[in-house]
Amino acid sequence: VALLDDRVKALTVREGRYSKMKTHLVRVPTTEGTNGAPRDQSPSIKVQLSKNSPNELRVEMCMKDRKGLLWEIMSSLQGLPIDVKNASINTHKDGMALDVFEVEIQEGSVLRPEELERILRNVVEG
Repeated sequence: VALLDDRVKALTVREGRYSKMKTHLVRVPTTEGTNGAPRDQSPSIKVQLSKNSPNELRVEMCMKDRKGLLWEIMSSLQGLPIDVKNASINTHKDGMALDVFEVEIQEGSVLRPEELERILRNVVEG
């Protein structure tokens, strides 16, 4: 991850197991809410169906960062019938982590957004 300025990062991710590396520009949200007020620091998780495909889910997680958090998130996804297609991992100056994942449900498998949200909530509350 290369910091281009305080709002934009260049994030290199691998899409698929054997495809080429791609570089994406990721807009980093500010640490302030509306009207310049500090952002709410309570954890939140949003899992929703992607607009692109009924087999894709978009996961947005915002929580206080801690050592090993990304490892915990990825470990909780291990064994699920999904492939992570894209990820944007950010930690802000205020100590909040904002992670966004785009995952694809493997062909022939079923995973409801509510199920994935429940699994990830255990990480946030852990």
